[in-house]
Amino acid sequence: MGIPNEELQRVRGYLVSQAQKLSVPQLVQKLQVDSLPLRDAVAAVPPDQFDARPSPDDWSAALICTHILDMTEHGAQAVIAI
Repeated sequence: MGIPNEELQRVRGYLVSQAQKLSVPQLVQKLQVDSLPLRDAVAAVPPDQFDARPSPDDWSAALICTHILDMTEHGAQAVIAI
């Protein structure tokens, strides 16, 4: 079961309207600036704790970073498909 066509058109329209607000260099700069808090948070994790889970049910910093990268790639592929 795929995404209904009208939903794809709605999302595509949103993406197009957002893309028209920034030039490519502005978009690159925005992505760089918006990622700084995440970079700071990751840098604050001591290297010897990066793979450690705070508790059995919690994710390690490494798992969180991997998830973010996976979801970013998934999101990029979804945008390309639209």
